[in-house]
Amino acid sequence: MARLMLPLPSLSAQEIHPILVNFTAALIPASLASDMLGKILRKQSLTHAAWWMLVYAATITPFTVMAGWYWKRSVEAILPPGTIAVHQWLGTSLAVLFMILAGWRFDIHRKDQAPSVSYFMLAVLVVAALVYQGSLGGKMVFSKTFVPAFLYVPKTVEVRESYRRSFADKSSVEAGQARKFWWSEGDDAEIAENAPKTSLGRKGYDQDEK
Repeated sequence: MARLMLPLPSLSAQEIHPILVNFTAALIPASLASDMLGKILRKQSLTHAAWWMLVYAATITPFTVMAGWYWKRSVEAILPPGTIAVHQWLGTSLAVLFMILAGWRFDIHRKDQAPSVSYFMLAVLVVAALVYQGSLGGKMVFSKTFVPAFLYVPKTVEVRESYRRSFADKSSVEAGQARKFWWSEGDDAEIAENAPKTSLGRKGYDQDEK
């Protein structure tokens, strides 16, 4: 019986960033929901849980931001400038806001009180900003507007890697053309026609067509 062998994560900045993002995206809304339920149901255990979830999120998020900034350096040439600018600065601002929110929440926790309406208002705004931040990241990773078009054109692994290297090489003379390809839209035929003509990539694609 064949055994399923899963590759071990490389723990590069490219992988660490989305791993840590998941913790922040879960802990902040869960903290707010626990606080709301604790206030409605008058259960202190829920408000205590909300405090600790916020502490974990505020601790993890700065590392998420640092990993994102570090990873951006290697792929900046192929990212949509407007979207990544908003994403990076909003993410950095949210990390600061989480720490401010945690400081405020610590004072509430220390006094063994329930969060005030003003705290809830700020927390709701923070969660809304976090949702928007996640949508920007999702567009850059999953949307056909931004995802590398080679994901939509059938090619061999070697050809896909050729395109990856072409896109990642900011000094490449094809950088401008690669960026257009990165943001290309349309059916497979149109995308293939606009693909950067790298030597290995074009050769590999022509072989695939045959």
